[in-house]
Amino acid sequence: YVMDQDTLGLDVYVAAQLYKEPNRRLAKNVKICPSAWSDLDTACPWGIEPEPTVVLETSPGRWHGFWRAPSPMQPSQAEELSRQIAYAHHRAGADLGGWDLTQVLRIPGTRNHKYEDHPVVLLKRCDTKPIPWSAFKALPAAPQRRDNVNAAPDDDGVAPIPLDGFELEHWDKKEVADR
Repeated sequence: YVMDQDTLGLDVYVAAQLYKEPNRRLAKNVKICPSAWSDLDTACPWGIEPEPTVVLETSPGRWHGFWRAPSPMQPSQAEELSRQIAYAHHRAGADLGGWDLTQVLRIPGTRNHKYEDHPVVLLKRCDTKPIPWSAFKALPAAPQRRDNVNAAPDDDGVAPIPLDGFELEHWDKKEVADR
């Protein structure tokens, strides 16, 4: 089915978590999570600590990572760990939106139809050993979540993530449309 959809020119994805019901990709339906995940985008997975146990190259220079946990996690725990990974590596290119509980990531062997040349998604690493919990403790805490992510950006003037340099200068310009 996956390859048939790919052949039709459709992008196909997989969730890193197990759901209680088929065809119901809602956060409330997540049963358990065997791994953390991140759309690393342009953040090179080699050298990230801890290094992902599974690495996909979704197109040249773009990556997805999965971190196999020593034991399955509850949904909130997995989502928070995935959020920490994204925020820890966002300056290197990780997608800050690539951590949510219903995130889907590309499937190895399929094509990334987002690009004109339709590159094949490549499995670059697959380590069967889980990462010890102690390795995750080195990740910095992610910023505190806002109660209303749709609130006006100027509600308190504070950036929702830590910024410095050009990023902080851009934020301080108060150009709401560019935030």
